[in-house]
Amino acid sequence: MLRSLRIRDFAIIDSLELEFEPGMGVLTGETGAGKSIIIDALGLVLGGRAHAEFVRTGASETRVEALFDVENRSDIIRRLADRDIAEGSELVVRRTVSLRGPNRADINGRMTPVGVLSDITSGLVDIYGQHEHHSLLRPESHLEMLDSYGGLVDLYDRYRSAWQAVRDTEKRIEEASRSESERAARLDYLRFVVSEIDSADPSPGEMERLHEEREVLRNARLLKETAAEAHETLYGADDAVTSRLASLADRLRQAAGLDSRLEPIVEAVDSARFTLEDAGLGARDYAAGVEENPQRIEQVEDRIGLLGRLLKKYGGSIEAVIEHRKDCAEEAVRLEEGEQSIEELKRKLDEELKTARRLAGKLTEKRRIAAKKLCETTQTELGDLGMAQADFEVRFHPATEVDGLGPEGAETAEFYIAPNPGEELKPLIKIASGGELSRIMLALKTILVGTGDVPTLIFDEVDSGIGGGAAEIVGRKLSSLARRAQVLCVTHLAQIAAFAQNHYFVSKYERKGRTVTRVKHLEKRERIEEVARMLGGVEVTDATRTLAKEMITGMRNKE
Repeated sequence: MLRSLRIRDFAIIDSLELEFEPGMGVLTGETGAGKSIIIDALGLVLGGRAHAEFVRTGASETRVEALFDVENRSDIIRRLADRDIAEGSELVVRRTVSLRGPNRADINGRMTPVGVLSDITSGLVDIYGQHEHHSLLRPESHLEMLDSYGGLVDLYDRYRSAWQAVRDTEKRIEEASRSESERAARLDYLRFVVSEIDSADPSPGEMERLHEEREVLRNARLLKETAAEAHETLYGADDAVTSRLASLADRLRQAAGLDSRLEPIVEAVDSARFTLEDAGLGARDYAAGVEENPQRIEQVEDRIGLLGRLLKKYGGSIEAVIEHRKDCAEEAVRLEEGEQSIEELKRKLDEELKTARRLAGKLTEKRRIAAKKLCETTQTELGDLGMAQADFEVRFHPATEVDGLGPEGAETAEFYIAPNPGEELKPLIKIASGGELSRIMLALKTILVGTGDVPTLIFDEVDSGIGGGAAEIVGRKLSSLARRAQVLCVTHLAQIAAFAQNHYFVSKYERKGRTVTRVKHLEKRERIEEVARMLGGVEVTDATRTLAKEMITGMRNKE
């Protein structure tokens, strides 16, 4: 779940900090106030593409930080552990986009390649609208949704195991079919790769740690002098800050004997002195431990060069190199064993293909049934959401990888839609309207109750082109969805906003000739005023206030 979002110097936002709660939340405000900009900022920390125009005019960089609760997300914790990043119940992701230097990212306080962000945060947030993080825009996710809807996950897992057995046996046949000389040459190569990587003994995250150490070594003199200066200023010199604070504390203590109201001040000064003493001593210890070490710099440079050569030869990351070593070692073992003849392996493959075909046939049959039901239910839901004329279809494409089978079964699937009557059905990924995409996703999420585990769903433009009763239905569906996930919705409609448990008002104002965005979490009375504004426009009357109050109360009762 998304807990908080901090934004600095992003577009028209100078500084903003938002706290989020479970349930349904809405962001409302005048057009152009910055509601969608907040969603763009969140997309940045999820690994979205950075643009120079994100940086606020006059600033040198923009920074966005998000805090997630991942206490029950073992998959996220495992990803962090695999990359040697500190894990716990919270995940803090920070992204910095600079006009002058490289973009930076860190996760739980550790500098991380920007490309890793999307891998770590995958499955935490889905954004639906005009942004990049859409599950629906990945055709490979469509079959997953269909299998979840049809209750076919277990059957698919059984097929996937059978499919993997087929692929493994095919690989063994290919390896066994090589001539002796080819096998020997291949084995020599595999042993060389394993030996070379083992000799270097790389560890996950090592390259980043070496780069950090190199920076410290290169700047050792500056670091030592700065720390020594801090020690002298805070503690070491005769007129150090702590000495002056000690004298001040003594005088205040005497004065406190005359007026006890000074006692808290005495305690505060003493506390500050002790804290600064610790800082001064710590700076002294740090300075004592920093040494210019040309020999170590050379060792670090050599190590970076060695690892860099491995990365160029065997993968773009240390993790990829380690995985390549594992693959080579396993292949070498298979070549060395050579226990089964090609004929035995082919008989084994025939049996495995029979099993895979049987399971794939069951999957195909059940997927067709589930697809028909999903299409009917989705069109009904879309009708409720103001898209009654939309035509939705699940289309299957035959797999051709191995004997009519592929990793997903005998087919892949993709969602097609024609939003308006008379239009040709097209792949969902070609739908241009963010509002339509949001409503399609809302319809599917409403149908696929409990089949996914994305804890935060964000809908932008979900109310585009609807109003009245359809808007109320959208609000009710969002509220229902919020019982199982955190839901955030950017909306201009009072009928939707009235369902929210948390209401954030986004506004902009001018300060020193600059436009600035701010966000306020509305209390009950403020919320009535904002819903009234959404109902009645600029001028809010007692009648619209009364209607807004009735709507909020009435919508809550309809949930």
